Amino acid sequence: MLIRCAISLMLLAGTAAAQTAPAGLDRDCQAVHARYDRSAGPKAFAAGRTRGCGWQIRTDTASSLDAIKALAIRQCAAAGGDQCRIVASVATGSAGQLNAQGRSPNCEQAFGRYQAATGPKAFAQSGAGNCGWQIRNQQYRTIEEIQAKAVEQCRSNGGQACRVVAVQR
Repeated sequence: MLIRCAISLMLLAGTAAAQTAPAGLDRDCQAVHARYDRSAGPKAFAAGRTRGCGWQIRTDTASSLDAIKALAIRQCAAAGGDQCRIVASVATGSAGQLNAQGRSPNCEQAFGRYQAATGPKAFAQSGAGNCGWQIRNQQYRTIEEIQAKAVEQCRSNGGQACRVVAVQR
């Protein structure tokens, strides 16, 4: 089955609006596209002709749109995609969307929740504006475990060079 792309990019007040997932994506790739859709640009989403997908955002090592697209295609192929190609991309966004602390609007909201949380906690961020945070709980008790989980969450949100930028012991 051919995947047909029906993506329209609309800019509302300088931020990318939610995009419609390409038709024909399986459940796993629909979930992958939802993560792609929530990420700030620049970014690219690749899909195989009948299976597989991958996506990439701007990172410290992939800052040009061409590099981002190449990595998205590689991720699609690594996920078993056949004849992977770019079906959606956003050329702008991250640089304009990052605030003075290097956080995207989503990460600024996450940082607000981090600040409001009590107890030991850590906030991690990448140079491309991705982030993750963790508070102490039953599973993460030591500050080292909390910091490691914050970095892991930052990476799961698309960050590649994530580092802890705030800690409360």
